[in-house]
Amino acid sequence: DWATATRQMVALWWARAARPHASAEAQLRVARGLLERGRFENVPGEFAQCSLVQQLRDVLVSLDPKVEIASAVGPGGQSVEPPLFVYASEQVSFDVLPPLPRKQKPVPAQLPGAAGVEKKLRLFLTKCSESSAVWGVQAAEDIRQDDFVCEYVGELISPEEEGRRTRLHERVGDYVFERGSASSDQFVDGFAVRNVGAFINFRCDPNLVVRPLKSYFDPDGRWCRFGFFAKKDIKEGDEVGYLRDPGATTRRKYSEKKCLCGATERGEVKCRGWL
Repeated sequence: DWATATRQMVALWWARAARPHASAEAQLRVARGLLERGRFENVPGEFAQCSLVQQLRDVLVSLDPKVEIASAVGPGGQSVEPPLFVYASEQVSFDVLPPLPRKQKPVPAQLPGAAGVEKKLRLFLTKCSESSAVWGVQAAEDIRQDDFVCEYVGELISPEEEGRRTRLHERVGDYVFERGSASSDQFVDGFAVRNVGAFINFRCDPNLVVRPLKSYFDPDGRWCRFGFFAKKDIKEGDEVGYLRDPGATTRRKYSEKKCLCGATERGEVKCRGWL
């Protein structure tokens, strides 16, 4: 399965080199076609036969055993395939190298948030309306307030690459995390390369909060890494979600994308209407 994941990553890199001006979605389709045609030679058969679609049930579960997948049946009763992506269990550098610590420091024996996926999670198809559904994430176990849930994994990219990708494909912007300052020199893009964290939806009544992560190899927190922590107690079966822009003060300050979370509290609508 590690071989399969590596092969998918190589196919995506090849597609990017062959179609540098195509959108991320188009490059993923090229990578899938390459894999399904088995164009790589001199590799074992099981290494050559892999699909970006099959990987949800194969690679994902093998790399992150704490993640399970519910049945994917849409509002019309049809089977719904997941979007194309390459699954990664840890951050992948694209055009930015992780910064090394400036000097050696004593490293705590245990740093919170060091693991990719800490809590048991379930991918499922959540209904947005009578005719549409999107992928979301449920808690597959009870989670206590302040517990680390999972890391948001993607590609580590530069501001220049982030601008190029969002110009080519607008939806990429929905999956990009940054440090939150105007001088950000690193971004995390979870569109084409991701873990289960990229499937966590935005909510206006969030039960998760996003915090920067540190790790054994990055005690200074200089590498752009983020994790989801429980904002309150979460019961098994509850969908998990986070607030996209906590600092938004007007409904269209940060985005012109409509929010479909439908959040309510005691019968009162809490959804802001916009991401």
